[in-house]
Amino acid sequence: MFYTSMRWFSKIILCFIFRIEVIGIENFPKTGPVIVAASHTSNYDPVILFSIFNRKIHFLAKKELYQRRMTNWLFQKLHAIPVDRQSGMVIRPVRRSLKVIENGEVFGILPKGKRCKNGESVNPKKRVAFSG
Repeated sequence: MFYTSMRWFSKIILCFIFRIEVIGIENFPKTGPVIVAASHTSNYDPVILFSIFNRKIHFLAKKELYQRRMTNWLFQKLHAIPVDRQSGMVIRPVRRSLKVIENGEVFGILPKGKRCKNGESVNPKKRVAFSG
């Protein structure tokens, strides 16, 4: 309920800020596991993706976003998966991400691991993808 309400609220707000054009949304699966990988050029990127798709997206989010009580609560309600980028300890977020996919849900990742300004070239983080 909260997630759906936030998605509609975000859509309304984003209409006033951006002109968003979605091409090929009909190709996005209605069921089954999906990985959404996108560039990260602004703080709005996850919000835009979250508002476009009619399925819950479980994004990776930096641990720093969970430090305040309100944002901690918010990101938990939005099904975000915290990642400690400094420690290098990634097994817990990887396991949670794999669980999302195994459960037939949508997993969202911003492979470069940080916002990139227009024209800035940043390679994706190592180990964004791996085979078993």
